[in-house]
Amino acid sequence: MQGRMPNEQEPPVAQPTNITADPAPVEYRLRDANEQLLLAALEAQERAEESATRYRDLVEGVDAIVWEANADPWQYTFVSPRAQVMLGYPVERWSTEPTFWMDLIHPEDRARAVNSLKEAASAKKDFRIDYRVTAKDGRIVWLAMIARLRQSEHLPAQFRGLLIDMGETIRAERLQALVAYQTAKLFANQEQLRALATELTLSEHRERTKVATELHDHLAQQLVLGLIHLGQAKEVPGVPPQCGPFIQKAEDVLNRSLDYTRTLVAELSPPVLREFGLPAALHWLAEHMERYTLAVDIEAPLSPLPPITEAQGVLLFQSVRELLMNIVKHARIDRATVKLRCQPGIVRLEVQDAGCGFEPLYAGPSDVARHNTMSPASSTFGLFAIRERMKALGATFEMESAPGKGTTATLTLPVPTSPALTAGKAVSSGQPSNNPPSSVPRSSQDHTPAHIRVLLVDDHAMLRQGLRSLVEGYSHLEVVGEASDGVEAIDAVRQVRPDVVVMDLNMPRMNGIEATKRIKEEFPETAVIGLSVLEGPHITKMMTEAGVCAYLTKESAVEDLCHAIDHAMKHTDKRG
Repeated sequence: MQGRMPNEQEPPVAQPTNITADPAPVEYRLRDANEQLLLAALEAQERAEESATRYRDLVEGVDAIVWEANADPWQYTFVSPRAQVMLGYPVERWSTEPTFWMDLIHPEDRARAVNSLKEAASAKKDFRIDYRVTAKDGRIVWLAMIARLRQSEHLPAQFRGLLIDMGETIRAERLQALVAYQTAKLFANQEQLRALATELTLSEHRERTKVATELHDHLAQQLVLGLIHLGQAKEVPGVPPQCGPFIQKAEDVLNRSLDYTRTLVAELSPPVLREFGLPAALHWLAEHMERYTLAVDIEAPLSPLPPITEAQGVLLFQSVRELLMNIVKHARIDRATVKLRCQPGIVRLEVQDAGCGFEPLYAGPSDVARHNTMSPASSTFGLFAIRERMKALGATFEMESAPGKGTTATLTLPVPTSPALTAGKAVSSGQPSNNPPSSVPRSSQDHTPAHIRVLLVDDHAMLRQGLRSLVEGYSHLEVVGEASDGVEAIDAVRQVRPDVVVMDLNMPRMNGIEATKRIKEEFPETAVIGLSVLEGPHITKMMTEAGVCAYLTKESAVEDLCHAIDHAMKHTDKRG
């Protein structure tokens, strides 16, 4: 036995416990504890089953696919039964086939969606991806994939989330975005489209003008020359009488051909527009509309038109022409009025009729109204084209109408107040030269009073030769010179001082009207006879106002030119 330290006390002796003293209370206590544990376990199981039921009901009741997946590599570990309802494929395929979920994605969205998902999984962050999938029945379903990261210190990263069918919402959003984009793009290109449309119209006009010019300057002149030669042939002595009917038939053919050529020229591009401007073209248009049984009254100011460009004049003229054709087709009336109004900085054209009218389709004054009987392919498009032309010019197009009250269409064009622009073609080279008048007195010039001195002015050399042979067929007429345009005509009058000038209407540099005005201002005693392929009251009126004493069509020159010259000389001061 080991020794004790000094003063160390004896350890207390444990007293034995008497376990048999009261056994019943201990038994009861153990049984109660077991029951309590069993009851707690049962309650916990019930709560777990209730929680699982609630969880299952919640997952299966959500109108979305609930899922869980490992992040690296991406592998679905749970997908709710809703997946089979939405897409038609068994749920097991999501977890048993590693690439199944990728194959579901629409081919156009697959690369983007897979890359975005893998990048987010690698970065271990919450994400959302929208993409399309193809259901088993072929439907395209828009899904929004919403993921939340679930990560702990001892477990690998997992994601839990939802796959929500965006349905009509995403389609509406995408459609709205597409419409907004296309609308913005349309507005961004609107001015360019108008410019292109206007250039297309002007290019068409230039091509039509080119063809019309070829017809007028070559075909029509050749037909006239043929008529002149046939007229001369009839006067040749010794022509067999039996040739007369054949010559007459040939003349009829050429006359019909010339009339048809005039019609083609007018339909393609009336020369009066490019030669004499918009007011004269409107008067010509009024005469032209008579063939459609529409009488058109033109109200235009006597004062000069404010300066407008050639393109503006072309587009205004074409718009008025289309509006008059709409009246012919739809207004159920045989009369219309075109008013040309000029104010500082503004040219306004009004086309009015008192026809059946129509109910405007749009309320805005700048919107094009449409009658419900108009053809969508003709009238509606035509009115739209007019509005676009006017917008391209910075102008406006308004229509006012009511059933039974007629229609008024108004074209308003802003124009600069500066006189820098010219209303017609540039005529910088069309000014007459400053050569002084001939210093030789008329009485000393070498011709007898019985002879009438004639100057021929035409831009076609062959036609001038035809006219020369016609004039020289009369013994008392003498051709003393020729000129190919108005500028040369003025210089020639100053040099040779003719008694009569036979003046063509359409010529380069300076037309016959302007040349006639200047000749009559400087030499009022000189008689001028107008001659042209064109015909019509407005042409006669313009030439008469310029100072001609007679106006003839070229095909009538064979029979009437000599008489017109004689008549002109009888009414001049110098011939009595």
